[in-house]
Amino acid sequence: MPKYNFERFFDLSPDMLCIAGLDGFFKCINHSFQRVLGWKFEELISQPFIKFVHPDDVAATVREIEKLDKGISTISFQNRYRCLDGTYRCLRWTAFPEKETGSLFAVAHEITDLMEVIERLYLVVEASPTAMMTVDRNGTIRLVNQAVEQLFNYSRDDLIGESIEILVPTSSRVRHQQDRATFFGNPQMRSMGAGRHLKAMRRDGSEFPVEVGLNPVRLSDGEYVIAAIVDLTLQKNAEEKLTTLAKDLEEANKKLLQLASTDRLTALCNRRVFDERFETQIRLMKRISRSLSLLMIDIDYFKQYNDRYGHLAGDEALKTVASLLAKQVRASDTLARYGGEEFAVILPDTTPSDALQLAKRLQMIIHHHPWEKKRLTISVGASTLTFTEKTEKITVAEVAYKTKLLSEADQALYHSKSSGRDRAIHFSEIGDSNKST
Repeated sequence: MPKYNFERFFDLSPDMLCIAGLDGFFKCINHSFQRVLGWKFEELISQPFIKFVHPDDVAATVREIEKLDKGISTISFQNRYRCLDGTYRCLRWTAFPEKETGSLFAVAHEITDLMEVIERLYLVVEASPTAMMTVDRNGTIRLVNQAVEQLFNYSRDDLIGESIEILVPTSSRVRHQQDRATFFGNPQMRSMGAGRHLKAMRRDGSEFPVEVGLNPVRLSDGEYVIAAIVDLTLQKNAEEKLTTLAKDLEEANKKLLQLASTDRLTALCNRRVFDERFETQIRLMKRISRSLSLLMIDIDYFKQYNDRYGHLAGDEALKTVASLLAKQVRASDTLARYGGEEFAVILPDTTPSDALQLAKRLQMIIHHHPWEKKRLTISVGASTLTFTEKTEKITVAEVAYKTKLLSEADQALYHSKSSGRDRAIHFSEIGDSNKST
């Protein structure tokens, strides 16, 4: 079996990885802890980790540690950690105890932005006059508003964490479970009870007819459905309420979609959106017989910059580069953070010469920017595919064209770096001896 550098893998992970002890101290942490919280390595391991926890979360955190001490793993536990600047970031933990050594192996995901969106969504839900709840794909109730409490005569503490089937008549629960599985198999906004009456059940066992509107949302930790429940005895006012609710849900969905489509640090498109738009533009340019160009951009010596000035300064540099690049691209272009210190630009209807011209302009703008700490530069590789009417007749999957453009742009980027960095080169400028096949 080959040997792998797991310590390197541990340190480079974008997730916050750590090994702690049941004595309450971190034993080993990766760079992501320093990047997210701002503390130095020595500061994080020199005092009990409970010192960094928000005062309101200390009691729950202590209880979770007691469970770990008993050998019970932690799954999706949330608390807030204090940053160097005094702010708090929300973390979601998964931890596994090792009784023999007293060690805790833990992974934390920073979900502050997600929790802010959820909080805003919660405010919309709580203020709604219509009964609303959030349910995960396992049927577990995660959120209810005051109108649900009033409609079903349960308190929210009674409902949160319970199965949604607690609100369904016993005779309909198996069918409801099947309907729920079908819905999550093809989630889309629809009215589950349209055209037929559904029955719900209050705490006292009484049944009543309802109309249920369903709206799926996808968050970083899975799929959820927002359910709006209308008592059909209030049919007279239901139409007005549902109209208001639809607008609120649409706005909430827009915010959730933006979160799912945007890189949190730079506010640029993320890798998922880049891949989707890439294939779409290939299909379009092929159909209209135009050229499609791609720029791959890498910040030169960025690791050294990070090591010297710290991850917080590195993050600010990434945001500055992203902002400078965004001011130069067209509305029809797609600028995305491709990963780490690498960016990519999809350029529809752009010839090789125009692509190279833009690449050089981007390179010069970064070069001449008045950097506060140290001048940063970029290397750029460009590639172009020119589609003709003859190409349009050839049946080739978009992924093949995508692979070709990416490969050629990567080769051009490599050539830019190997030629001294701080320059832009188009794949067509590279000699055949330097091109890989």
